[in-house]
Amino acid sequence: MNASRSIPLALLAAATAVLATACGPTSTTGATGAGSGTAAPGASAPVAGSGSASAPAPASAPAAVSARPAASRSAAPTPPGGKAPAAGGNAGSDSYAWKHPCDPGQVSIQVEYQHGIGDTRRIIVATNHGSAACGLSYYPAVAIADSGSIGSTSHPARFATPKVPGGLGGAPYTPIHAGSSLYAVLDLDPGHTTSGAVRGYDELDVKAADFMPDAATTNHPVKAQPGNSGNPYVKAPVLSLYRSSIADAVAQVGNLADFE
Repeated sequence: MNASRSIPLALLAAATAVLATACGPTSTTGATGAGSGTAAPGASAPVAGSGSASAPAPASAPAAVSARPAASRSAAPTPPGGKAPAAGGNAGSDSYAWKHPCDPGQVSIQVEYQHGIGDTRRIIVATNHGSAACGLSYYPAVAIADSGSIGSTSHPARFATPKVPGGLGGAPYTPIHAGSSLYAVLDLDPGHTTSGAVRGYDELDVKAADFMPDAATTNHPVKAQPGNSGNPYVKAPVLSLYRSSIADAVAQVGNLADFE
């Protein structure tokens, strides 16, 4: 889908604030675990399962931005050679990134499926197309949404947010160097069970960082894999922190003890 819809920033920000006050980044998306899929304004995070939320909504697809509450916009163009031009000593500087949060137009988001890491998992790729390093939050802001449940506010009325690892602490932002990518892995159904799972969600609404405006949300269609047809099962979804490699993000999302 190609239209951007905003993630309910109030909800995601609330969930993030709880984690961020006690945390800091570490070296590709927090919120509560799955359950009802309903959320109320100010709640720390909706739980996946079924139900509806009265709060605003979520985003997904190559990166971009738009007016309607989150639909994918086209990703920012990749510089020649796939690398952004160097910006003096700031292109790969962590200390510079800690003082300079990323602008929405500087970072693109893509959502990918790779059978090799598991059919319930999706890879969220954040790429810095700028000439200098910048800072992202510890994980992307993600909502798993029912795109057909549009309420009076034009936001999906039904969505779920994944749980993220606890015990965070460290620098103010996760650095992303110029021309580089970070990866977070989302597991829609880590228990691999159909019992109590929901199949109504068909979209991932994603922002590269929780502090970015809702207009930076991108919306990405999500289908059951393999086959790319029908809605996937969603139950107690979990999301890794941003990592420098897909393998590291997969390893974290596979350790469910980190999400307790």
